[in-house]
Amino acid sequence: MRAAQARLGLIGAYLSLIEWGAVSPSSPLQTGDDWVASVLRMIAVLREHSRAVAQSYYQLARAIDSGYTLGMPEGVDNEDDVTLALLRERFADAVIGVANLGTGHHTGASPDSVWLDRLLQDADIDGRDANARSINLGATDMSGVLDDLFAGFRQNNTVVGVDRYLWPINWTAEQIAAAYEDMLRREALEAQAIKAKVHEGNQELTHDEYLARIESDHHLSGSRGAGVADWASVSAGRQIITQAGRRDPRLKAVGRGVGPNPCAWCSMLASRGYSYVSEGTAGFSDDGVSKWHLNCHCFPIVRWIISAGLPPQNKFFKDQWPVVTKGYSGRAALNKWRRWLAEQRRKNK
Repeated sequence: MRAAQARLGLIGAYLSLIEWGAVSPSSPLQTGDDWVASVLRMIAVLREHSRAVAQSYYQLARAIDSGYTLGMPEGVDNEDDVTLALLRERFADAVIGVANLGTGHHTGASPDSVWLDRLLQDADIDGRDANARSINLGATDMSGVLDDLFAGFRQNNTVVGVDRYLWPINWTAEQIAAAYEDMLRREALEAQAIKAKVHEGNQELTHDEYLARIESDHHLSGSRGAGVADWASVSAGRQIITQAGRRDPRLKAVGRGVGPNPCAWCSMLASRGYSYVSEGTAGFSDDGVSKWHLNCHCFPIVRWIISAGLPPQNKFFKDQWPVVTKGYSGRAALNKWRRWLAEQRRKNK
């Protein structure tokens, strides 16, 4: 699931950066409305995929662990029709939908989905586009993930129980604008406008120096806007897993799922392993498991059996934390961990 969600976030960031090229470095407030509208439209499409992947994963994983899924799968009316095979098929369909973005395979898709797909087809998917800079969308190819998914696929027509639950529906365009428009304007357009005004007032700069500085700031502001697009695109999946977890009476444990290169804060949360849910309670506490920063591709791990093992990355961080931070506590421990993590990245380059 995390690979699919990461691809969605990077698509949002990638296309946001490409569209950012039409925003003037010197007058972003006057030229940025189309960029905001385009990014909000992207977010709406990507959030639909994020929700579909997260919901289908939760329903399948819960059924495998406990024998009961949560809520009826969409389009199914009879509980006797809810089998492990059906839940696997729904999850596979959602993941394939993410993998196919940018390929032109969008039969029956909404006009907005077709629009986004065409944007991706027109972009340089290998990440060489000047405006997209360092994002290599080609690296998010999911063929390996799909191979693994179908290699483990077994037709299992075992009927599973269904615990009643009403899954949230996709947000409307108005809800998405209310949630993210101000953030996009603040992090990108307004930030760039402030920087441009400062440089305009600097009488010591030559014209070429002024242009170089606002262009450099333009890149940074665009990156901040892309971070918002990334974060917003995958937030639907995080939100519905967190909401379901808070109401799920069968949930036993939650944790922080991380990608290959998490930041120090996220890897520290991952090192804590699982937080076990007390009997009679459900959901996520406010210990950081369900808090996310810009450009974060972490996701909540949810388990319905006490004996569930940790994912390899979490186990690695859990084993390393006491070794690396021995003799330190609080902020000093986190700083020591941050330095160690940076050193590991240098070694692995």
